[in-house]
Amino acid sequence: MGRFVRDDRPGHEHWHFRQLAFYRLTHKGRTVGTMQKQAFCLVDSARVRASNRSPKTKRYREGGCDGDSLRMGISVGWADVYPAELPGQYINLKGVKSGTYRLEFEINPRSGLKERKSPQRRTSVRIRIRTAADGTREAMVG
Repeated sequence: MGRFVRDDRPGHEHWHFRQLAFYRLTHKGRTVGTMQKQAFCLVDSARVRASNRSPKTKRYREGGCDGDSLRMGISVGWADVYPAELPGQYINLKGVKSGTYRLEFEINPRSGLKERKSPQRRTSVRIRIRTAADGTREAMVG
């Protein structure tokens, strides 16, 4: 099960949800990197797909995880988006060579979130990783 953890460090002072999602980077069927996504506060931060079931405005807003309240969620047609440089949002590519990989993503892997329907929880995308002369790596989808 997922769990909520209160982070009272200065600058945080809000709840986190653990075990929201799991990433796995594979190459020829072998796992070369993993990451458990850290969710800081589940909110409607970006509308990604309008439908008759999705609200036109944000239902779950920033601030729902401050103090002692816990009002968080992600509405149908909305996403909770974080910058890639935040901890818990990326897979470390140290030691990963240039080539074609598969990035697998599983949402709610331990069924810690209540869902109204049982959606498809897994997806994957092919990515190309390139190591530059200076040792930095970049990943491109497709």
